[in-house]
Parts: sequence; structure tokens; C-alpha cells
Amino acid sequence: MLAGRETDANAPADEHTRLPTTFAEVLDRMDKELPRVIFTGDLDHPLDDLDSRPSASSWAQTAWQAMLAMNNYAETSVEGSFAGGFLTWCKEPPPAAHAISAGKVAPDESEPVKNDPKMRRARLLPAPNTVDPSGKVFMGAHVRLGGGTGMSAPRMHYFDDVKNTGKIYIGYLGPHLPVKTTN
Repeated sequence: MLAGRETDANAPADEHTRLPTTFAEVLDRMDKELPRVIFTGDLDHPLDDLDSRPSASSWAQTAWQAMLAMNNYAETSVEGSFAGGFLTWCKEPPPAAHAISAGKVAPDESEPVKNDPKMRRARLLPAPNTVDPSGKVFMGAHVRLGGGTGMSAPRMHYFDDVKNTGKIYIGYLGPHLPVKTTN
């Protein structure tokens, strides 16, 4: 220990650095700690479908780190200090910024997914009426929480509305949504 730093050794860890181990904890902390990231989706997917899986803790930690990065990105963008999108943020984060691997971020879905009515409909997710009067918006952008296919490849679909409302809306947190290979 460095001389004069004894108080630092006994200081509690920053809440942001303590990673959650369940999606229930992710959602609870999100409401309290991340004012620019709003969950608008169905709670059944993260709480029932994901929290019961063996990889849930790892996925929850990845989701939390992504949400920290989204909140940091949104705050910096609203302040006018960053003009790019979330993928750019993750590729070239400012010093001391929260970011995740850009390889985990998909800024949109593929053309086959966007052009297939059934798959597109699965990605029309809840959003406030201030974002879209219909109460739903297409959320093709997503974060890969796990690899593989199906249940082992959970996703977090979001809508970046930083330029308008100053927020990011997460409309889905659950198993991989349908694609051609799963139909």
C-alpha cells in the first residue's frame, strides 16, 4: 500500500464496477443507475428465459457492460462531446469511457431479416409514444450477449434515440430472435 493511501484501500468499490450476476439485478440497477438507458421490453425474456440458464451470469455481465457503455455514450452525445453512433463509440471510445468490444455490436439487421415480414415484425418492439406514435419501433440494432445459435445466443435489441430524446431504448433482452436458419 502506498503511504497516505490507506483510506483508498478501505473505500467501497464503485457500484458500476461491481458486475451483476442476474438479469433481475441488471434491470433493477439499470432503473437506478443508468438514466439514459430505458428498458421497454417484456420482462419474461430476461427473467424467465435467460436467468434460468447456466450462462446467465456471464450474459448478465455482458448486458450490464453494454448498458454502461450506452449510458456513457448517450450522456456524452447529449452534452455535444460526441457526434457518432454507438458502434463508433465502441470502436473509438474517448479516454476513460465505458465501451464494449465493437464486435459485439450490430448496428442493424441484415437485408433478408429487414425484408421478411415475419422477422421484421419480431423486431418491432415497444418504445414510448414520444419516439413513435404507434408505441413500437424497429430495433434492428443489437448487442450479442452470447455466441452460438438459439438460446445460447441471446441478444439485446435497442433503438438509439440519443439525437432526439437523449436516450437509448432496449426493447428486447432474450433468446436470439427468429432468422432464416431458425425458421
